[in-house]
Amino acid sequence: MQGPRQECLNKFYQSNAGKAIDALSLGGLFWGPNKLGNVKLWAEATLGKYGILTTSAIIANKVGTETLTTLNTSTTLASSYGTGMMAGLKVASKISTASMVVATATDIAIHGGCGTAGDPNGLMAQLQAIQ
Repeated sequence: MQGPRQECLNKFYQSNAGKAIDALSLGGLFWGPNKLGNVKLWAEATLGKYGILTTSAIIANKVGTETLTTLNTSTTLASSYGTGMMAGLKVASKISTASMVVATATDIAIHGGCGTAGDPNGLMAQLQAIQ
């Protein structure tokens, strides 16, 4: 039989918001209900997608360049595709870092809040009121 704290955590992690928090939070790698799936998701996202996109942008900057030559000098212009990809990756990196921080803080707060699950005014009562 589960106690009120575990019941509260299960109810949260089964919700759509709980699944998103679990996937984005650092806590999801250690104490979330889908630890192994989260490790796989993070490895795939960081090593796979980010690595492939960064490599593609570097290659595009090498291959898709244009050289402007004047009488005195020449200037090489980077590929607009590669430059755009690198800019997009920088923005995505900042957004994902912010999302991870918010998700981790929320995850910690939920664990603390579910510690008051026996309290009639605690988090469990509030979760039940939402549904």
